Amino acid sequence: MKHFKWLALIAAAVFAIGFVACTPHGVGPGDEAGIKYYTVTFDSDGGSAVEKQTVESGKTATKPADPAKASTASIEYTFAGWYSGDTAFDFATAITSDITLKAKWTEKAIPPANPGTYTVTIAGGIENGTVNTDKSTAAKGDTVTLTLSATDNYELETISVKDASNTEVTTTEVTKGSSYTFTMGESNVTVSATFKKKAATPTYIGTKAPSEAKAVGDIVFSDGSATPYSTDLTLSNAQKDSAVAVIYYAGSSAEDVLGVKTLGVGLKNTGTDSTLAWAKNPDTDITAIQCTPVENAATAKFSGDTDGSDNWQALCDAVSDEGTSGNYPAWEWVNAYATTTVNLTGDYANGWYLPTVAELSMLYRVKDTVNRALEKAGGTEIADEAYWSSSQSASYNGRAWSVWLSDGRLYGYNYKNFNLSVCTVRAF
Repeated sequence: MKHFKWLALIAAAVFAIGFVACTPHGVGPGDEAGIKYYTVTFDSDGGSAVEKQTVESGKTATKPADPAKASTASIEYTFAGWYSGDTAFDFATAITSDITLKAKWTEKAIPPANPGTYTVTIAGGIENGTVNTDKSTAAKGDTVTLTLSATDNYELETISVKDASNTEVTTTEVTKGSSYTFTMGESNVTVSATFKKKAATPTYIGTKAPSEAKAVGDIVFSDGSATPYSTDLTLSNAQKDSAVAVIYYAGSSAEDVLGVKTLGVGLKNTGTDSTLAWAKNPDTDITAIQCTPVENAATAKFSGDTDGSDNWQALCDAVSDEGTSGNYPAWEWVNAYATTTVNLTGDYANGWYLPTVAELSMLYRVKDTVNRALEKAGGTEIADEAYWSSSQSASYNGRAWSVWLSDGRLYGYNYKNFNLSVCTVRAF
């Protein structure tokens, strides 16, 4: 019996040895008999781990995700592929044996940090524009240039450079709103900027804004804007309808004949179509509005009242019949000019007056330019006639001064009840 047990043990051992000897390489328990498998091992050479793959003989390995390798203080690593020996491995290659693939890395030297340089940081959250710098790091004393660009309809509002202690660094404007420089100090800096919406560009009837100084020959419009006269000027019908006056005097110094003021003549005057009397009763003496010229209108000097803007009030203070229609026809035409003759509204509905002999003489001196501008604006040209001034003669209270705008003659012997042409002027 014992002999039989020993024989059974020996037979089992022989069977086991024979089974192992006949099993194909790479085939494990449970694998289909006759199929071979091989192991593909990935050596990342210091990079992140990559799992090995078991591949059926004759099949291909799957290319894994690229590993990563941490940079050192002086070297930056970039993955360059899997290699078998010195040859880059082609993952289309059939696997017929165990193989180990090794990662190849390219190295890039990292320059050592310069302790004498500081960073220039553009703050986040900048809206409606961008800020760029020509240097991301700079040494003390370096000039740093900032370039700013606003989006459409926006413009730079503020630009600020602050150091690490939040102290403002002085900037120098190179080009307003778009280019600035500063000198680097011994600190990192942060650059910030704000952009604001552009103010709407105002539109005017004329080419000069209302706030711009007006010059002789300028055509003034109802919005206060103006357009200079020129020989090739063409105004639209809408502009002509909005024209108010033509500038004939622009004094910029107290030494000028009428001092510092700007005067314009109304677009319409009576010309030769209608002549009017200064006063129905010529004998009233109004001393407050006396003005005496010396020589003719082209060169005259004047004494007495040269500003006619308050002469109607002076006349009213001196007489008792100013409210009676027809007693002062020339004055009444001027008083009604804005609402009756040209239908003006707003600011220009008031302020028109009969000019003094001095103010009328200034009109004579530039009459040709004024007439060309009046023609462009659709106005009535100044006629070569005698025009009433608001100045009473100092010698004869029944007479007032007129100016012949044909040749500049100043005539102080006109009885106030004579009929002459009338124009009106206003300060601008």
